[in-house]
Amino acid sequence: MASAREHKNTKNRIRLSLGKRPDVVIWNNESGVARYGHQSVRYGVGKGGSDLIGIVETGRLIALEVKTGKARLTKDQKLFLRLVEKMGGHAAVVRNVEDANREVDSALHKAREVPDD
Repeated sequence: MASAREHKNTKNRIRLSLGKRPDVVIWNNESGVARYGHQSVRYGVGKGGSDLIGIVETGRLIALEVKTGKARLTKDQKLFLRLVEKMGGHAAVVRNVEDANREVDSALHKAREVPDD
């Protein structure tokens, strides 16, 4: 099982690599629940939201879910990735810097598709 540290390190390597590209802007999307006394406040783009969210120079949203080791998508992560695709964005699971750069290239060259439903 991959550690949280390995996940964080992989995510940071991807952010550093993509940060050198002039054709994409990427933000780290931390998500969770903060507790203030008896109140809870959810932060991030929502349950299942991808680790990295960005925009490629064509204006397309890109959502990258970083996975390490044998980690798999949760039901909420699958739903989020499908929603991004349905709305015209580009969503992918990446496991390293090479995957991430390949997905940015794919997002840049993806034809605009109109959802069926």
